[in-house]
Amino acid sequence: MTSGELAGGLRLLAQLCRSGMPTGRVLQVFPELAPPAWRPVAARMRQLAEQGVPVSDALAASTPNVPTFVLALLRAGERGIGLPLAFERAAQEAERVQQQREAIQQSLAYPILLLVAAVSCVALIVFVVLPRFREVLSGLGQDLPLVAALLLSSMDHVNVSIAALLFLAATIGCLLYVYRASPERQRQLAKGLLAIPGLGGIVHRLATARYCTVIAALLELKTPAATAMAIASPTLGNPELEWRAAAAREDVLNGARISHALAARVVVAPGYEALLRVGEASSAFASALHHVADVAYTDASARTRALVRIIEPALVVAIAVFVAAVAMVLLQTVYSVRPAGV
Repeated sequence: MTSGELAGGLRLLAQLCRSGMPTGRVLQVFPELAPPAWRPVAARMRQLAEQGVPVSDALAASTPNVPTFVLALLRAGERGIGLPLAFERAAQEAERVQQQREAIQQSLAYPILLLVAAVSCVALIVFVVLPRFREVLSGLGQDLPLVAALLLSSMDHVNVSIAALLFLAATIGCLLYVYRASPERQRQLAKGLLAIPGLGGIVHRLATARYCTVIAALLELKTPAATAMAIASPTLGNPELEWRAAAAREDVLNGARISHALAARVVVAPGYEALLRVGEASSAFASALHHVADVAYTDASARTRALVRIIEPALVVAIAVFVAAVAMVLLQTVYSVRPAGV
């Protein structure tokens, strides 16, 4: 189920709830009206609801692909915000995630095309051009230029090198799988991801947007800050950020203000601390959180486009340099060949 399909089903649920029907009745009629992608999920939700399972838990048990922020918002609705509003806000967030995903896919389409072209070009040269070139020159009985000799002799080791690289990649994958088995090691890997220039900032801002959206919805229900932080923590989607959020929650329980705790523990991405502090000081913290979420989404999109603008010319230059280098070596070899007896 895509984010767009998820948003469509959530909006339909919001409309049904606003019609005045009880939640149980809504889940009974929903399978008949649900979009095709929702029908198996809706049928399962109806069965679980008849057994007394809350809507959020029924949705989580019916499909494994529900984002954590959707479940958190539905739980907020069950706590008092109301399911119609919870479904509506969850649909809005799902649509925003879909728009963000489409923007990223569009931004990466050209770099991926360039990468495919680069791999195809390298494969053509390594597996087609160079072997035929070596066959032509093998019977000439002349000394080839050093660079050409090294390039052509490397062909004898290509298959071995590819097998070695595949084995190395598989070994690294297994080691990472074992390494991630420990929560502490998962946190270390997540911390490393946040430290990657460019990519880390995008990941942190997207997590900030999800986290702030859910906390804002919960605070609007008059939910205690520590409770809201506990419910919203899984939406961060990063073990390191979740650890920081837990530490910030402990600070709040010990008397710290939520804006100061989030800033001190770097739960939210750098640059948004002032907005949170001003919002909390003016008793409009929920509105400030919504604003931070909007700004973080916008900032993440801008950073994604900027990163892609760096990747595109780098790929073009890398392809051009490789092809030019191989072409120069081959041309040098051709020009160095002389007919026998000359």
